Amino acid sequence: WEVETGMTTAEFAATRPTAARVLEISSKIRQKYASGVFDSPPDPESTDHTHENFHLLVRDTLILHTLQNAILSADFGRAELLLGTLTMMFSGGGCSNYRTELLYFLQHLKKVWPERFANIVRDNALISTSGHSYVGVDKNIEFSINFQ
Repeated sequence: WEVETGMTTAEFAATRPTAARVLEISSKIRQKYASGVFDSPPDPESTDHTHENFHLLVRDTLILHTLQNAILSADFGRAELLLGTLTMMFSGGGCSNYRTELLYFLQHLKKVWPERFANIVRDNALISTSGHSYVGVDKNIEFSINFQ
């Protein structure tokens, strides 16, 4: 934030910016640091690989953070939307077992299983044992195994 505005958040707040100005700056920050689009420099030698790698790290971390929030709030629809992206991330990272399992799960959820059964899976994939935040059923089983 400070890099893009040249001031701390407190100093920026003291200028009483409009909502449009905040949106403009936040969009610029998202585009520069968290989107998957790069403007290739004409000279490959001038490429800032550290910035590009940081950019990819922030983008991927935001995807995982969004997935974690979807799971914690029991929003399986949002989690389901992110599973395709996660599958591509696993594939690009060389994690073929995770990729294969997610492809199998998504294929069955969307094409193979009858809609009623797929909805039962969706409704029971996330559980809450405390009445507050949710976890995946598989993670809950891991907790139970490690607890004993």
